[in-house]
Amino acid sequence: MAEIVLPGHMRRMLPEEEAKVGSLEIAASNWTELVSEIRERFPGIAGKILTAEGRLGRGFLLAHNDDVLPHKIEDNHAFDGRDVL
Repeated sequence: MAEIVLPGHMRRMLPEEEAKVGSLEIAASNWTELVSEIRERFPGIAGKILTAEGRLGRGFLLAHNDDVLPHKIEDNHAFDGRDVL
């Protein structure tokens, strides 16, 4: 399970209930599953932050439990337990 914390301007693109919380709970054990779940549940956000190839778009940064990840995240990058992105 991963929790994605979004900045305020991106929260406006979420359904009202999730926008109040300011974060998304995503059942994913690796980057590929995370991308798939975001695309399915939140296509508006996916279109802003992900490329067609499933990579993080230009101008975005991803931190995993306070560690900044490289811009090209490996497909098998694992999330274990309670991760915060």
